Amino acid sequence: MAEPVTVYRPDPASFGKRAEEALKAGHGGGDFWIVENMKNYFLHGEKPFFDVYKGVAMSATAILGLRSSFNHGENMKVPDFSKEEERVKWQDDDLTPFPDENGEGITYPCTMPHPEI
Repeated sequence: MAEPVTVYRPDPASFGKRAEEALKAGHGGGDFWIVENMKNYFLHGEKPFFDVYKGVAMSATAILGLRSSFNHGENMKVPDFSKEEERVKWQDDDLTPFPDENGEGITYPCTMPHPEI
């Protein structure tokens, strides 16, 4: 049985006095609150909701999702990059579907080979 999924749906009514300002910033107010969180961190030492580890984990989900799709939907665990032992496993990972400035350097395919080809 699949685990339940929580979907965040921003409620502008919960934004308080700054709702209009937040909504103008983009992404349903998300961009505004990220900047506010970082500002409060730098000015007041308040820990932001998104730190570097959450940001990297969010990026890793996209990368691992692509790799999973190329491996027939293989389950892939998103590493906890706040733990050095998990970071070390990925430190030399340089797979990329993107060519360098010379059109070379692709180390990971951008399409799966068709089984009939």
